[in-house]
Order: sequence, then C-alpha cells, then structure tokens
Amino acid sequence: MNPSIPQDIVIEIFSWLPTKSLMRFMCVTKFFNSLVFESNFMDIHRCRSLIRPGGKKLFLHGRKFYCTADLQKEDGKNSASILQIESFGELPFHIHVLSSVNDLFLIWQPFSVQSATILNPSTREVKFLPNLIEGFSWCHYSLGFEPEENKYKVLSTAKYDQEGYIKNRVFTFGIDESWRETKSIPPPILCKPGICINGVIYKSVFHRGLAIAAFDVKTENSKLIALGDVSHGWHHELIEVKGKLGVVVYEKRPHGHIHLQVLGQTQKKDEWESHTIHFPSTWKHIQPKVISPCTSGDGEIVFIANLKSGILCLCYDVTKQSWRKLEIKGLPKNQYIKGICSYVEKLVI
Repeated sequence: MNPSIPQDIVIEIFSWLPTKSLMRFMCVTKFFNSLVFESNFMDIHRCRSLIRPGGKKLFLHGRKFYCTADLQKEDGKNSASILQIESFGELPFHIHVLSSVNDLFLIWQPFSVQSATILNPSTREVKFLPNLIEGFSWCHYSLGFEPEENKYKVLSTAKYDQEGYIKNRVFTFGIDESWRETKSIPPPILCKPGICINGVIYKSVFHRGLAIAAFDVKTENSKLIALGDVSHGWHHELIEVKGKLGVVVYEKRPHGHIHLQVLGQTQKKDEWESHTIHFPSTWKHIQPKVISPCTSGDGEIVFIANLKSGILCLCYDVTKQSWRKLEIKGLPKNQYIKGICSYVEKLVI
C-alpha cells in the first residue's frame, strides 16, 4: 500500500468498489487480502452496495443455467441487463430448488443424493454441504441466519421409506463437521423453498391442511402456524414483506388479481392480514402464466412473466400500492426462467 495515502482513505475508497474489483486487489498485498475478510469492512461494503449503482442485482435461473442482472434506469425506464450467464459446470446437478438469505443462495434437488450447495453469486464462491446418510427417498433443505450470534445454519429433512421415519438435521457453518439430529418438524412440501426472516426459518408443510412451520435458528425450537383459507389447487409462495412473513396465493393463470397474506401478532397470537393485489387493466396481455415471486431490497414484490416476446419482471410496491414493469435485457431467446431472487453484492460466505 502506498504510504502517502492514509489507510482510512484507502478503506473508504475500497468500500465503494464492486466485489469483482476487490477480488482482484486481494492478490496485490496482504493488507488488501485481509481487508475484505474483516467483518466491519464487509458490513460497510454491503451498506455502500445498497446505494451505489450496480450494487443491487437480480439472480435468475433456468434448468441448466443461472444469470445475474444489473438493475439500472435509462430515460426514466427501469431495466435489468444480464451481466453473465453461467452453466453451473462446477455443480453436479441442475438447479431445482433455490432459496436465499443474506445474499447467499442454497441450491438443492429433493430426489438427488448429491449434497446441497451454498453459492455466493458476487464472488462465484461455491461450498458443498456434507452428504446426508444414504437411503433416503427425498430430502428438503432450508438456509437460515441467526443475527445475534452471526451464525448460518442449514436445516435438512430426509425421509427414509425402508426404515419408516423422517430425520431432521442441522449443520452450523464454522462449527459442525457433520449433520446432527434436531427436534421433529412436520414434513415440508418438497419443492417449496423455505425462507428465513429475523432468525426464523418458515417452511410450507401439511398438518391438518396447509400450514407453516416456524423454526427458530438460535434455539432450534419450532412451532406450527395455521395458514388460513387457501383454495384447493391454488399455488402459494413464501416471501418477506417489510420484515414479516408474506404468503402470495394465486391461481395458475391469475384472473386480474392475486392474494397476499402477511403474518402479524396481536396479543401474542399469530394472525394473518389479507390483501388483494390487482393487476393494472392495461396489463391483461402480460399477466404471468406461472408466477415466481421474490422481495427486493426496496420493499417490492417481483414477479416473473415468461412471454413469447421475452422475459418481463412485474414489480409491486407494497407501500405505494403501485406497479411498474422491469424489462430483462440480454437473455437469449427461448430461455425459460424458473426462479428469481434479488441480492446485494457480498464479499465472502
């Protein structure tokens, strides 16, 4: 490092740089290499990424690829340009189920013996979880983060048909070397990813009807939450809405509207607040046939519309109760997007 430049100035400059640039500087000096691993610097860098151009991105995936898209605004119109398309060559399977927490992604297949994988799309760092005990007929994984102790945990559920039981296990990053058993939880709906909000993993389960299992990442205790009225045959997805659990409920082909239920508490009781979200009447021709919602860092619910003309994102601002369109540029034709997540650049797993 040049001694003529004060260290605090260097740190300030680096905190505004994209992750890709910081990765290059790691090879220059020991100072730069150690800087990116300091927790205080990582926190500052993430805060700066929230407000600098290019810091917030979209992660989209199909069956055989994933791509990252840079959010931008040109001539008053919002768009997202594809930055890179990857084939997941380093992974042993195609993406089937994907969930995220703190800008890290958990990738897995319910019927595969291959281990689940943690991916940091900012650095392209990949970590494989330990394999489960063989012999299961299906498995389910959820990624959780405990903010008080700054710990990441993965909750796995596997069914062993021959033995006739279901095993729930937990793996803690940086502590556990293998999976350890935890308390019983009702079996999840296989292809529905869980979501972690404020240290609690929420999963869709069947228990006297459709319900939500809430797993406390710190204590590893769980409870069941009744979901309420969801018509048979309707689809649902779990999302985060202003720090609370939200459930988007919709028909396969939405007829002008969708439903949103937000979990709240009154007198220490879990209660659902119901909302109806109407599509603009001028958008009837672009209503998505299959909805894959996520929540962006700006408090919007983002939906994917796979159209013949291309991929379109429909963004709903919960606070303003308004819609906007987000065009995806640079994606090859005839590519079908299965899922979408928003994230902010993150340095390390």
